[in-house]
Amino acid sequence: MISITDFKNLLGAYGERLTEEQVRQLYDWEYRMADAIFDQWLERNNTRKAGFNGQLQHNRENEGG
Repeated sequence: MISITDFKNLLGAYGERLTEEQVRQLYDWEYRMADAIFDQWLERNNTRKAGFNGQLQHNRENEGG
């Protein structure tokens, strides 16, 4: 994760025009989007079935528990 300050700096001139609350909202939204995209990537590549992530969830789904 990057800091809010670094995130705002990466936004450049656009970031300078935003309030701190707007920067925080954009920062949070960007991380939610990245998380969703990463989850889709995991699903497409079956890495959960290989035990990379979500092993407990995978076990519960397949063992009925």
